[in-house]
Amino acid sequence: MRITAVILIWITLFGGLFLYMQLRGKNEKAVEYSKPPSRAIYELRIYSTTALEPNEYSLPKKIKDKGPSIRVLLNGEEIYVSNERILFKKPIVIKDVKGISVGMNELFIEAFPPIKSTNKQNALRLVLFKGGGKVFEKTYWYEGGQKIGSTVLFEIDK
Repeated sequence: MRITAVILIWITLFGGLFLYMQLRGKNEKAVEYSKPPSRAIYELRIYSTTALEPNEYSLPKKIKDKGPSIRVLLNGEEIYVSNERILFKKPIVIKDVKGISVGMNELFIEAFPPIKSTNKQNALRLVLFKGGGKVFEKTYWYEGGQKIGSTVLFEIDK
């Protein structure tokens, strides 16, 4: 009798869960949401306190390649990537940044300092310009030997 009760309870629970999963949201359609692109011209400048080198430990796209030294993504789309060594005294300038939309945007940056710089702190400064004025200016500090990675959320009006 107890075994029959346990089997009935299991069938009721999992049968109810199965029916719920099959029947929920059948008539609902996903709402498409798209943000209008911004028509302004943007420029992104990246300053680093250390040189950036290709990542020797990343999985390359081709066998001869090394990983990127820096990679910049805007709203999930790659806008800049470099596989070359980048000196710390020279800023990286990305002119006419595409993909910025009205509303909230997300900028992700990933950079790889040299392995030799494990005893120094590193900083990465991001400055986004719209026309002639600054949209944002952020500085991130990292312990020596760490991969530099940051996400910046910013909002664009019209």
